[in-house]
Amino acid sequence: MNSEKFNIMYPIGTAVRYHSVIDLPEFVQSKTRSEAWELGCGETVVKIDGIAGGVSIRAIEIVQPHTNENKSKMYILLLDDPKIDLGHQILSSAHASLSGYLTFVEDELNKESDRDRFVALGSKTFTQLWAEESFRKVVCLVNSNQFNKTKEYGKNMVDYRIMVEMGLGGMETAIVVKPRNTSEDNSFNRFLKSLKLYK
Repeated sequence: MNSEKFNIMYPIGTAVRYHSVIDLPEFVQSKTRSEAWELGCGETVVKIDGIAGGVSIRAIEIVQPHTNENKSKMYILLLDDPKIDLGHQILSSAHASLSGYLTFVEDELNKESDRDRFVALGSKTFTQLWAEESFRKVVCLVNSNQFNKTKEYGKNMVDYRIMVEMGLGGMETAIVVKPRNTSEDNSFNRFLKSLKLYK
């Protein structure tokens, strides 16, 4: 994990377990006291209470908070098209929720420098934390222009996933957007908030 992603997911003050010897179970409880940064060799480090200098993020385990403060939302955008009946809209929404979750978690895990250790330590990706702490979803009905505009924000299978229904000849029927904090002011969030809720 690079410092940019670490700092987004884990603000200063995040509780951690520090393993002075990586991969051994012994640890001390601590918390971060700086933002993470990269050393010249590419190693990502962060300062924690009780330890001088920076420690490798590979030597710490994030202590997951039990909180309801996670307000991240997964957006599911259903294409408003006369060829898509109510039954296929319902199917598309269900498929989008599960397929999106699995796709985004897999992408996040694949970006970990040591995926096996990340999983073994019980660390969670951003999307896994969304599922545990928020699980908020927003379902919108969008026209073809809005549907296609969504594809301009990021990359398919990373920032969103396009859903197709084989029962409709492989037609694109929905887009599921990776869970995100929509309180942040950026063009994608403003676009998502402008969309019509499905009713």
